[in-house]
Amino acid sequence: MDAITAYKAGATGAGITVGIVDSGIDIQSSEFTGRIHTASRDVVSTRGIDDTSGHGTSVAGVIGAARNNAEILGVAFDSTLLVLRTDDPASCSGTNGCSHRDTDIAAAVDVAIANNARVINLSLGGDTPNSVLRDAFSRATAQGIVIVISAGNDANPDPNGFALIATDAAIARDQIIIAGSHDATGAISSFSNEAGSGQDFYLVSRGEAVRSFDHTGTPFLFSGTSYSAPQISGAVALLAQAFPNLTGSQIVDLLFASAIDRGATGTDAVYGRGQLSLTNAFAPQGATALAGSKTPVSLGTNGTLGGPLGDGAELGQGFGGAIILDGYSRAYALDLARTLNLAPRPSGLAARLSGHQSSTGFARGGTSVAVTIERSPTGPSEARIAAMRLSSEDAVQARATAMTVVRTLGRDSAVAFGFGRGSNGLSAQIAGESGPAFLIAEEGDALTAIEHRAGAAFALGHQAGRLGLSLSAEQGDVLAPVGRRWDRHGYGLVRTGAAGRFGLLTVRGGLALLNESDTFLGSSFGPAFGIAGAETLFLDVGGSLELGDRWTLAIAAREGRSRAHLAGGLVSAASGIRSRALSADLSATHVLAPGDRFGLRIAQPLRVDRGALSARLPDSYDYATGQAGFATRTVGLAPKGRELAVEAAYTTGFGPGSLSANAYWRREPGHVATAPNDLGLAVRFGLAF
Repeated sequence: MDAITAYKAGATGAGITVGIVDSGIDIQSSEFTGRIHTASRDVVSTRGIDDTSGHGTSVAGVIGAARNNAEILGVAFDSTLLVLRTDDPASCSGTNGCSHRDTDIAAAVDVAIANNARVINLSLGGDTPNSVLRDAFSRATAQGIVIVISAGNDANPDPNGFALIATDAAIARDQIIIAGSHDATGAISSFSNEAGSGQDFYLVSRGEAVRSFDHTGTPFLFSGTSYSAPQISGAVALLAQAFPNLTGSQIVDLLFASAIDRGATGTDAVYGRGQLSLTNAFAPQGATALAGSKTPVSLGTNGTLGGPLGDGAELGQGFGGAIILDGYSRAYALDLARTLNLAPRPSGLAARLSGHQSSTGFARGGTSVAVTIERSPTGPSEARIAAMRLSSEDAVQARATAMTVVRTLGRDSAVAFGFGRGSNGLSAQIAGESGPAFLIAEEGDALTAIEHRAGAAFALGHQAGRLGLSLSAEQGDVLAPVGRRWDRHGYGLVRTGAAGRFGLLTVRGGLALLNESDTFLGSSFGPAFGIAGAETLFLDVGGSLELGDRWTLAIAAREGRSRAHLAGGLVSAASGIRSRALSADLSATHVLAPGDRFGLRIAQPLRVDRGALSARLPDSYDYATGQAGFATRTVGLAPKGRELAVEAAYTTGFGPGSLSANAYWRREPGHVATAPNDLGLAVRFGLAF
């Protein structure tokens, strides 16, 4: 029954009274010392509760034998046993076992009610109860007491009539469980009555070769549904102690809902609701939410850290031990740090190479158009561009992945539109800037540290003497990994900049505003954290210096300040959130051959350098009042890791085409301190036709 899970959670049955209606108990046994309820009695006569047949003692041992490093361990080994002897005098001497009258069982049930038993175990069988016993059962369930009855050992397709009282809704109130037996493999025991017409209230537990001891202390391996029932009764006691908020009907529903499905899928006529599992029953069930609120929280993933937050070292450590409630309002401590996943490592060279892509374009007057086409043999086209004179096969398989349109506006101004391309690229195209084609190390003012896909973009440029002015905007999707898929969250970016040339020196500066609709600097958080997007203002500075006729030294830096959008989760404030990116380039032309280009770049992509979140974390829960206690925690956002990329790029003409080579080394990629260093080399040949 996987009881070890309950024990690890601290459940022992302490403080819970279990009514055992049977043939008494061995009162001399040290297994029960100090835990036999003072109200225990023989309800039939004045014999006392000392067992003479062994059945009652063996059942009581399964429920509550002591944890004393001897013999067996009862399921609820610290529970209090209310022993109610109901066997007829001298009936236990025959070969058919003890007999019990309905009226005596009813009297015992009433004693259990009077003494606040949480569960009554009836390892008994027989015909349909008479009206006296039916009324007693009804009084017990009305008080929230759970009743567990053995299904019987006749190998019938239906439980015995005594157990089928569970199907009478007016009496049972969904608080009577019929106990069937399974063997060591989980298969229904050959002797056990099956679920049949009682399948909605039937649960199997181990009833074959169950170790216990008789009234003389002699150990045996017992078999029968008489030993399935006390395991279920013990499980009820453990749940009642561990989760005092649960009603009797909730405990029964929980045991059914958490049972291991056996036989036909779902409830069936053999195994009923399935096999008892305390591992499942003690695990959170149903929808989970933060204690003290209705904010949903996942047991699996509540966010993905990526981009500038990297491994979020302090963030993960600060959100441990939050109290959550499951669908039964049971309190659990959830280490939220374990539910924050790290984004996949940044892609290497292979993902950056433009396989199966080609570009084409034309210019007429002051307008130029460029389109990138990707061949996709898996489906029809998303865009067909007949003017490019693609073959009929290409036209079906092609889809446009990027497009730009540039239009000059007089001598000093130009405007560009595009999709699938960032606004920075459009601004550089208008300004006539070009440089070595780096694949991994990004320029300091690039957005690529945040995994994204650009959609539509716009750029406007104007040259006023030595001063170049630019205004650009783009929108697209931030990509956040969730399992094997990528969730898309919208973003918008507006940037204004200026560049001035002073002899051999060019100085640049600008401001950029990034608005993320659901993510925070490329990281996504579930409702539990309450971070629903962010705004970041970037200050971009840089410049370049010509070193003679061929060499140029350039630097670029970006400083960001972010403000998180809060939506009523754990996070109550976000302050001082600053991020930074840097790059330095050394480039040259005509190094080894006329027209070739060489570049060397050292870069740190955008990384949070400082800032903190304050969270109001539920850290305790009182079942008596249903109130959560809270503590305020402040955690830093800076990752422990710091990515540093070094890349060399070279391009030269080669026959009718061009030859390009890139080599890079990257430390702690993705700002993850434990990520292995990354090293790569790519050589490409391109041919225009």
